Order: sequence, then structure tokens, then C-alpha cells
Amino acid sequence: MNRWSHKTLKFTFTLAALALGLTVVGLACGGGDESGSKTPGASTEADGSVSLDLSMGDNFFDLNGEHNPTLEIAAGATVEIKLANEGAAIHNMRFAGEDNQYNNGDDAVSDPDQVPAGQTAVIKFTAPEKPGTYKYQCDFHPTDSKGEITVK
Repeated sequence: MNRWSHKTLKFTFTLAALALGLTVVGLACGGGDESGSKTPGASTEADGSVSLDLSMGDNFFDLNGEHNPTLEIAAGATVEIKLANEGAAIHNMRFAGEDNQYNNGDDAVSDPDQVPAGQTAVIKFTAPEKPGTYKYQCDFHPTDSKGEITVK
């Protein structure tokens, strides 16, 4: 093996070792915050509250390119979802609440409850204490604009 090949090989092994080391460090430091949310794009505050930006389109909810995403939130967390209507139609967001049924008095609904195109709204609620899967929807497009919130 000539000297140039030896240097190239040594450099390649050094880069591979560095990449492996960074991968291990990234995996060790990664992961969700057990007290808040594992939903990509969500921020968890020191008090355990969760804040998230979600877009509404015709006819879907969007989070970082994923339509009608499943949101993952810790039991009992205070949740604030900022909604931007990027569609042409009126939209909103309704969380089914602890009974997981719509229109039974424990729902949380965006404010305002009718969000015209180009406008924004916010929905605030406390996640149920009981782990499980809970529903959310747009009241104007309930068969298309819907998703789930997994409470852990």
C-alpha cells in the first residue's frame, strides 16, 4: 500500500468514527420530554404545558407536512394549539374531551369557533388524566378534517 492510500484510508476511518460518535451522542440526548409532548414541533414549558402550531387546510389539519396528525401529549398537560387557516373555507378545531364524544359539554373548541380563510385561532384545554386516544375534528368538515390525540 502506498503512502497516499494509507492517509486516505486513515482519514476515511477517522470520519466514520466521528460520524458514529455523533450518532451515539444524538441518540443518547434525543427523545421526548415525558412531562409534556412527543409531538414534533411542540414545545414543552417548565410547568409541563404544551404549545403547538397547527395549520388548517381544505380539508385537513397539517403539522409539518403531515395531514391529520396524531398528537401525543402527557396526561393532565395544559395544551395550547395555535391554528392558522391556510385554506379557502371556514374551519375550526374541536377536541372531544374526557368522554371522547362530541357536543357533550366537556369539549374544547377553538376561539373563535369559526375561523375564516387567512385568519387564526387558538384552542386551549387540559389533557385528560386517563391515558388513551381522544378525538379532534373540524366541525365544518368532520369526515375529512379529523385526528387523534394520544394521552400518555
